[in-house]
Amino acid sequence: MPFGNGEFDIVLASGVIQYIRDYITILSELHRISKGWILVSRLPLWKHSNSQIVVQHARHAWGEEHHPMHVLRADEMEALFEKLGSSILFHGSGSESYYVPGVSEPVVHNLYLLRKRASEP
Repeated sequence: MPFGNGEFDIVLASGVIQYIRDYITILSELHRISKGWILVSRLPLWKHSNSQIVVQHARHAWGEEHHPMHVLRADEMEALFEKLGSSILFHGSGSESYYVPGVSEPVVHNLYLLRKRASEP
């Protein structure tokens, strides 16, 4: 991203992480450009099922769209946040949920408020 280290007080990623092929690099970049806070919202997670890429189907008046997206396992995502240097200050699950064919557990959209940990000297 064309921004300096710690350029923003807070960085928001809402409903986008799941559509990025290399979401780990993007999360790392969000961490880099944040001075202290990162808000990740509308992140689709499972509690028990393995992370995988699924195809999202959306039907509109003008036609259909098909988008590959990541649905991640919550504990793996939380471990990634920690590995990147963030502490989870708040975690909540939203009311938006749906099922993916062949998986018995619903996908639930989640919200995370992260605080960037101070760098070690």
